[in-house]
Amino acid sequence: MMNNIIFRYSLLVISVITVSAATMFVSCSGNKSTDKKQPVSVGVYTVNGATDDTGREYVGSVVEREGTSLSFEVPGNIVALRADNGDRVAKGQLLATIDPATLRDAHKLALATLRQAQDAYRRFEPLHKQGVLSDLKWVEVQTKLEQAESSERLARTQLSRTSLVAPFSGVISSRTAERGMNVMAGQQIFRLVDISKIDVKMSVPENEVSAIKIGAKAHVSVSALGGRSYEATVREKGIEANPVSHTYDIKLAVAATDGRLMPGMVCSVSSSSSSSVSSIISVPLNAVKLDADNRRFVWLVVKGKAHQQYVSLGDFTESGVIVTSGLKVGDCVITDGSQKVSEGMEVSTGKSPSPTPGPSPAGRRVV
Repeated sequence: MMNNIIFRYSLLVISVITVSAATMFVSCSGNKSTDKKQPVSVGVYTVNGATDDTGREYVGSVVEREGTSLSFEVPGNIVALRADNGDRVAKGQLLATIDPATLRDAHKLALATLRQAQDAYRRFEPLHKQGVLSDLKWVEVQTKLEQAESSERLARTQLSRTSLVAPFSGVISSRTAERGMNVMAGQQIFRLVDISKIDVKMSVPENEVSAIKIGAKAHVSVSALGGRSYEATVREKGIEANPVSHTYDIKLAVAATDGRLMPGMVCSVSSSSSSSVSSIISVPLNAVKLDADNRRFVWLVVKGKAHQQYVSLGDFTESGVIVTSGLKVGDCVITDGSQKVSEGMEVSTGKSPSPTPGPSPAGRRVV
């Protein structure tokens, strides 16, 4: 009887142990399946490039690419002016002269001193070679000759500077002196400009400057020349806006001039549709984030994983902001759920509509 009870008790214990082991195995198996991280669900859209082919027209003015102020290097009284406003002059052409009398007298005095020093040198040189003249006295003779030569050279140079000549061929754009006027060294007499290389300068609103590219073609029309048209190319693009007008300076190089374009002429600049077509990439504002260093970035989906991509921004649009660098057509940008992702995290995507680039509201720009 006792043996029967013990046997039944042993079977009960074995059953309990077996059930417990099975339960633990199932529990462990369940934990393994639940420990595996599921991809984070995010909303994305695929970047597409819109084209901006709207022709634009601006008011500009003709400016010289090379110009300089002409002045005498020595003071004096102007005795001759040989050029006037609008005159075309050639390189090396004499433009003005100041009275050389004072400088001529100074050169004569320096020349006389030089001859005296040269004479003393010739007389004392044999004595020094014979040992009659001391070394100290001979050094003094040599020093006086060197000083006299330097003074004569300077006086001769000053005398040559009484004539003002054109450093390059061009047109006199202004004359600021009259015959008989006493002028100081460096005081402007003429302004000379080279009209063989002419630029057009214009100001562009901040919400349009991003569409203008270096090398873009444009047409320049000058009303003062009967509406004559010239081909031009964008060669300079300002990077600092005017704090009052919020515009950027743009310079265009006129391809070929006929010598009729003059600095100061007002002109109309229009961009042809073929030259102004450009691809514009924009993203929704909520896709753009800031890191700890205030650098802007977006989250991309690359091969099923989140990737942080830094970007540069341009103007605002009606539905987002233009991205000037960092993205390309076809990129998948995370728009929803970006707060839940980190670099390299697996994500599952749902498509969101792409924003349509449009004109930016006046006065708004990403800074």
